[in-house]
Amino acid sequence: TGTARDQVRLANQEGPLATGWISIIPSHANHTIIPDADFRSLCRFWLGLPLLPEGVTLLECPACHEPFDAFGDHFATCGKNGATRRHNALRDAWSQTLVSANIPHAKEVPTTEGDRPADILLVAWDKGRDVAVDFTISSPCTLDCYPLSPERARRPLGDIEARQTAAQTASCQQMGWGHQPAGYSPW
Repeated sequence: TGTARDQVRLANQEGPLATGWISIIPSHANHTIIPDADFRSLCRFWLGLPLLPEGVTLLECPACHEPFDAFGDHFATCGKNGATRRHNALRDAWSQTLVSANIPHAKEVPTTEGDRPADILLVAWDKGRDVAVDFTISSPCTLDCYPLSPERARRPLGDIEARQTAAQTASCQQMGWGHQPAGYSPW
């Protein structure tokens, strides 16, 4: 039960990695410290509570001029307000994890045509073949997902991964790489 947004949020929180951020042990050495204010905001977002205090409204995003919402969906999805930074933070977190596990890789490797399907290139990963891992972050609460439903909530990442595969497989094959799309939701 609950609102359509609550149902979508819960559907996204069922994923196998969805609760990983909660179980991370805080460590300065591993850069896994989340400042208190950020942690409180993340918890409110995770629980489906408004991020803005009652009575406080922000008129519009300074980057795209779309209206803000009290739950923070716009903060997590605005393409003009930090989407590249969010994408690169995900890529860098994966890279740091791979470094700590001594797994050879490279970041942002271009093909001969200049596109970059390899946010991370896993070196000699699949039976000696390099594999391009192509990250994307998509929220099920963007306008193109309305009306919201748990079924539609699961579809955007699959759709995006399928588009990435269709767009990048040929250029990866020319390089002798495998291609693995990796879609993430803010939840």
